[in-house]
Amino acid sequence: MDGSVRVWDRHVWQPIQTLPYVKTVVSDDGSLALGANETGHVTLWDAENGQVKTTLQQTPSEIQCMALNAATSLIAIAPTEGVVGLWNAQTGVSTIRLDKSSAETTALAFDSTGGQLATGSKNGTVRF
Repeated sequence: MDGSVRVWDRHVWQPIQTLPYVKTVVSDDGSLALGANETGHVTLWDAENGQVKTTLQQTPSEIQCMALNAATSLIAIAPTEGVVGLWNAQTGVSTIRLDKSSAETTALAFDSTGGQLATGSKNGTVRF
């Protein structure tokens, strides 16, 4: 409710760090966390110690949803309106833009290997 994300030490359940993000995604293996603030500033950090790993370059200003895959070092971001994009999690650089869906993308998910990305749209369409 206060517009922040807290990174917690899971052994003593005390916050390690408080970050000003409104959207957050954690990788399936729990090693990485991705946060976006209200202006679209996106940061990837180590979920174990709270240290920043990279900041994504040229992200959309308003982000609807995000997905993260540690195995392939890929990040997917869907802006409120526009084209879903993929970023390299190690460099923070945009790598590819996918075809625009016919409706606003509201959900993103990688499969367990990171080989496929699923997008879900407001109109009920799911694409792989």
